[in-house]
Amino acid sequence: MSDLRPHPATTVRLATYNIHKFVGADMKRSVDRILRVLHAVDADVVAVQEFMPEKAGLGPLDAEKFAERAGYQVIQQPVRRVTGNYQANLLLSRLPVRHTHLLDLRHRRAEPRGAICAEVDAHGRTLHLVCTHLGLTPAARRRQLDRILEQCGGREGQLFALMGDLNAFLPWGPVDRRLRREFRGHARPASFPAGRPMLPLDRIVARPARAVERVWVHQEDPAPLASDHLPVVAELRLD
Repeated sequence: MSDLRPHPATTVRLATYNIHKFVGADMKRSVDRILRVLHAVDADVVAVQEFMPEKAGLGPLDAEKFAERAGYQVIQQPVRRVTGNYQANLLLSRLPVRHTHLLDLRHRRAEPRGAICAEVDAHGRTLHLVCTHLGLTPAARRRQLDRILEQCGGREGQLFALMGDLNAFLPWGPVDRRLRREFRGHARPASFPAGRPMLPLDRIVARPARAVERVWVHQEDPAPLASDHLPVVAELRLD
């Protein structure tokens, strides 16, 4: 059963989802299938990675039309050229977005990466968010995470959440070591590959740690088929 219960004003539901260009495990491309997953997750804010329209060229209305169908406003960040097209990070929000900043995370000759930094009005409380998709090498991921936390990591006492596909799975790797220092007791649920999840590539971490009520992986149909990643979902307490 989908968790569609009303969210109390004292909580906010976050999700991160790598939609794999809308291509599922059956190698079929389906926007409707991804939308069904998003509706079932029913998050207040979603970080989306690997958004790509069907035709070459990423127009400003592509993400807006997708977000409207999903029931959200959108902040988009085109980050990578692939076979004549662009992928984008998206921040989908039902909550008012007060401020955004797009952070360029390019590292040497590695494929371009980026992050969306935002301030969201969460029922009267300011929630500082970062939505990102880190690189494929340990060195790139370490430098990218360092830049994110230095420039968008919030200050002591602020409610802050980092969510995205971090491409990290080794507990002794540089990303996990930094996350352990910054986010006490953060969850590492397995989200990849979607059909048989074994690796914790997708994360939602937050501080203060007591604000994290629960973190889980959404595995209901059609999520195991819709993408090669499963959505990771978290609920934060605002009180």
